[in-house]
Amino acid sequence: MRKGFTLVEMLVIVIIVPVLFIFLDGLFRTLLADIPRSHRIAQESITLHHLLEQIQEDMDNAEGLPQSVEGFSVNDKQFLIDRPEGVISYQQENDRIVRRQLTGGEKVWSLPHTKVAWKIWEKNSQGYAVEVSAHFEYKTCGKWKKTLANSHLFYGGAIR
Repeated sequence: MRKGFTLVEMLVIVIIVPVLFIFLDGLFRTLLADIPRSHRIAQESITLHHLLEQIQEDMDNAEGLPQSVEGFSVNDKQFLIDRPEGVISYQQENDRIVRRQLTGGEKVWSLPHTKVAWKIWEKNSQGYAVEVSAHFEYKTCGKWKKTLANSHLFYGGAIR
């Protein structure tokens, strides 16, 4: 008796293995795309959390939210916080948020896939709170998707 495969066994292998590879290909493509994207989103989420903690700390000690100081003015890309040690500017520059103390020093958060927007809440033409909204954007299957959308409201601690 000769050892080997029968014609039926070979046909089954030749038909089933490619079909199996087609199904596994989709799984591997998804895994190879989703794992790095999920890691990137997790890293940016941590960076965004650090930014929000800094804004909360600055707002806890805020004495006011001025409209303009020394050539800096509030707009959709920048807002100002008056603190006892000086005025702080938060500004969007490309894919990052920059915190500058007008007396010197800056801190930068890189957020390339995060969209951040802020709004100053006012009463009697005086700012008393900052609303920070953020979400992550990424492209999958040729479409832009938004995820982890959130909004935070920070009240000025010393603002009366």
